[in-house]
Amino acid sequence: MSLGFLNGSAEVKVDGWNTGQSASSVAPLLMGINYYFIDEEPGKARPFAGITAGVYIGSEAKNSILQVSAKSESVFGIKPLAGIDFVLGRHFIMGAEAGYNLMMDFKDTIGGRKNYSGGEIAFRFIYLF
Repeated sequence: MSLGFLNGSAEVKVDGWNTGQSASSVAPLLMGINYYFIDEEPGKARPFAGITAGVYIGSEAKNSILQVSAKSESVFGIKPLAGIDFVLGRHFIMGAEAGYNLMMDFKDTIGGRKNYSGGEIAFRFIYLF
């Protein structure tokens, strides 16, 4: 299970008699599975491939002198990925992964866009119980 952060923005506008602020974010909440091509051995590299699926949660808040609005929306998406992990000990793993977020469109725009599909590179630090 993973919780991430795809996009975030904050903006302040001052335009004549009007001032406004806006903030938006998109966060994926995904569950998935990885297949490791090599068995676990401390100090060894472990390449893997995997897929995750879940919801992408978009939220946006805006305010100006005359108006305040907030919205939140969730859409379904998947992320195929590949990467490599390094076993540092019995309880610790460090690695990197590359994936592609493929998601449905939001009904309304979040941060000026309806879709945030695209590539992603992530670094990971894992503690095993």
